[in-house]
Amino acid sequence: MRKFLEKMLESDGEYKEFIFKDFKFNNESLGGLFFDFCSFVESNLSYSVLDDIYIKSSTFERCNLSNIKTIGGNLNLSNFLKVKFTGWDLENGVLKNTNFVSCKINLVNFSGSELKEVVFKDCDLKESSFQEVVLDDVRFIECDLRMADFSGASLKKVDLRGSKIEGLKISPKQFEGIIIDPSQATYFALLSGIKIKEL
Repeated sequence: MRKFLEKMLESDGEYKEFIFKDFKFNNESLGGLFFDFCSFVESNLSYSVLDDIYIKSSTFERCNLSNIKTIGGNLNLSNFLKVKFTGWDLENGVLKNTNFVSCKINLVNFSGSELKEVVFKDCDLKESSFQEVVLDDVRFIECDLRMADFSGASLKKVDLRGSKIEGLKISPKQFEGIIIDPSQATYFALLSGIKIKEL
């Protein structure tokens, strides 16, 4: 890899095997960017509009991507560590074979997106929207999903074990596609209308 030395990115630009260290690209608007085998470290892309972005086989560490807009974006085979995504808008996007570890992903809009073979570990996903999202083989490991909205989502092999789920918005019709632990069973029983009383 070689360090990216330019100050700006270009629409429809293709960037392969670059290192973006302390890169500042916030409040910008570009479309069709393609990053392949790139590394972003302590970079700031907050408040940028980067619709139809394609990120493949890349890593992001300790970056600020808060309030970024990537409608129709595609993230594949990539890893995100300690990245701030608060307010991210990924409507109608695609996430595949991608890992998020210790990321702040609250108040995010995933609506209409497809998530397949994605892992969220130790992530803050409070009040994020997964409405009408297709989730297939997605694991939420020790995450905070309080008040997250899964209304109308298609769920298949979605693992919630070990995560905080108070206030989670989900229909009993969706229960078949989720995996929970015993400590979460009471909450889902209440959602299904079952009354739990002591003898």
